[in-house]
Amino acid sequence: MLKPKSKLILSLTLLCFILLGCFTVRYYYRDNHYLKIVFLNIGQGDATLITTATKKHILIDCGPDQAILNALDQELSWWDRTIDIVIISHDHADHWGGLSDLVKKYKIEQVILAKPSQISSEFASVLNNISTQNIKITNLYAPAIVNLDDGSKLSIIWPTEANIAEQDNINNQSLVIKWQYGQKFFLWTGDLESDAEDELMANYTVNEPINILKIAHHGSWTATSPRWLNYWQPDLAVISVGANNSLGLPNEIILDRLKRQGVQIWRTDINGKLVIYTDGQTLWRANK
Repeated sequence: MLKPKSKLILSLTLLCFILLGCFTVRYYYRDNHYLKIVFLNIGQGDATLITTATKKHILIDCGPDQAILNALDQELSWWDRTIDIVIISHDHADHWGGLSDLVKKYKIEQVILAKPSQISSEFASVLNNISTQNIKITNLYAPAIVNLDDGSKLSIIWPTEANIAEQDNINNQSLVIKWQYGQKFFLWTGDLESDAEDELMANYTVNEPINILKIAHHGSWTATSPRWLNYWQPDLAVISVGANNSLGLPNEIILDRLKRQGVQIWRTDINGKLVIYTDGQTLWRANK
């Protein structure tokens, strides 16, 4: 017969196994059925973590600095230390500044970017450093498609190599990424400005509205024209921006434009991170 102390230890051990089992079932059930998108709150910059239904992690931009590490710690378990793809939209440090810290803590399988016509010495140094760490660096241009194993389709719709050569404005060399999962569509725009928006619209045919649009250039007046909003018809606009930033972003013109278009607005400086789940048919927010 077990002593009371032994019974207690056995009971606690069984309870731990039950709780671990419940957690594991919940963890794998959720991730094997849903796409999860987290628009991270990393201050004045951009970073979005996407976890596919097959548990691949894709990071679109990585913020201005090591704040990306704290943001990822809130989303990924301590044993989950692989980022399958890091996509850098363009050569501005508020979009790639966290990359050096990222490679120190996480195993990065691949970095995707559109090589700029003129690369800054700082960005070139970071890319050179990670290239020595057995990390694959891939240059992608429109029209490129990456098909993921959960059925997601990641389309690069801007820029072409010709666009890169023609554009002196680094903002207009931003990758524009359209992500499709089932019947749901998402668009990331880097810092693309209105003149490049017009050129993209003239050369790309949209077949369906966008559910969520990541607003370009942190809500600057130089982007997100009325034509752009009419073209994509987003339900929800996400503005990634730092609280009380010195640039005065987001611009009131853009906020008013979105409201008049009937587009819901989510600001990371006010609302914090945004967590989205979708099964490809329906879409819901995990936070309010």
